[in-house]
Amino acid sequence: MIHFTAATIVTSAKPSRRDCFFRSSVYVGHVSITIDNITCDRWDAHHVPNDSLASKLPDQSMDDALNYCRDPDGKGHPWCYVKGNPVKTWEFCDVPYCQGIIHAFALLSLPAPCLLLLLLLTLLLSSFYYFEERSGNIGYRLYILT
Repeated sequence: MIHFTAATIVTSAKPSRRDCFFRSSVYVGHVSITIDNITCDRWDAHHVPNDSLASKLPDQSMDDALNYCRDPDGKGHPWCYVKGNPVKTWEFCDVPYCQGIIHAFALLSLPAPCLLLLLLLTLLLSSFYYFEERSGNIGYRLYILT
């Protein structure tokens, strides 16, 4: 039996433009509301820390994942557990796919001056950028959105 001394449940409004995903398996945003406007349940209420699904969360731990929408099993869209319905135990979340990608750069091989210039241009010319650490590989990718 698992006992918790404190539980944090985060409720959030609809996702902002900055809260979107490119690949659902690495989404680490803060949306915690389903498509039916139900507040998500905590991940640790459904899994123990060494559980295979829990180990696939992109967060450092289940405590860090709280009740945020995630896609650890590759459903293709962030989802979360819901409580209060014995038939429907999970539901997809209202997290949009990021739109307006104009470039994707592999930054590892760029010389430092080029990288600095690229980052400066990103901040000046785009309304949003997304910096993704590539899991399993050494390197980073920068997505510039308009």
